[in-house]
Amino acid sequence: LFLLALRSIGFKTRPLAARVLLADETYSARGHQLTGIEILGRKWIADVGYGGNGLIEAIPLEPGLETDQTLDRFRIVLDEDFGFRLEHALGDGWRTLYAFSLDPYSSLDYRTMNYFSSQSPDSIFTRIPFCTLPTAEERRILFGNTLKIRTPKKQTVIPVETIEVLRDTLKEWFGLSFPDDFPLPQPQPPPANR
Repeated sequence: LFLLALRSIGFKTRPLAARVLLADETYSARGHQLTGIEILGRKWIADVGYGGNGLIEAIPLEPGLETDQTLDRFRIVLDEDFGFRLEHALGDGWRTLYAFSLDPYSSLDYRTMNYFSSQSPDSIFTRIPFCTLPTAEERRILFGNTLKIRTPKKQTVIPVETIEVLRDTLKEWFGLSFPDDFPLPQPQPPPANR
């Protein structure tokens, strides 16, 4: 929808796909959509769906350029295997979020990616709760059975161990309310490779 909205108001866009870096330092299959945009001859990437510590605004597709976005700093670096990597400054170092190329993708490619993400029992998104909300003061990340609230000075970790606590957490921290009979996933630790 984001890509189509940009196109409808006149932006030149390019659908792209990324490989997310997993906790075991391997990459997933291409399964994450991002958008390439050209504005007055300058190339940018925008990503409204990564979650976690992902982008809040578009950034220039200029390797090495560091970009600040509220609480976070990002950069794109060249990657000899995949083309580019998006990195996020965390603590004293840089952490790779994902790798991507400028290969074009079609809606059929995304349909396959979406089906796996939303239906496969092997997908992280069908197994554990995952929700994120960046604000000007903090970033809130619910992942599995943990809520992390990160500010510039500290990170607070709150356990989310039952469906009742999950329901309350989603309402209090993310403004999301669900009926009592809505089938929320049981909070549990994320798989070791995430």
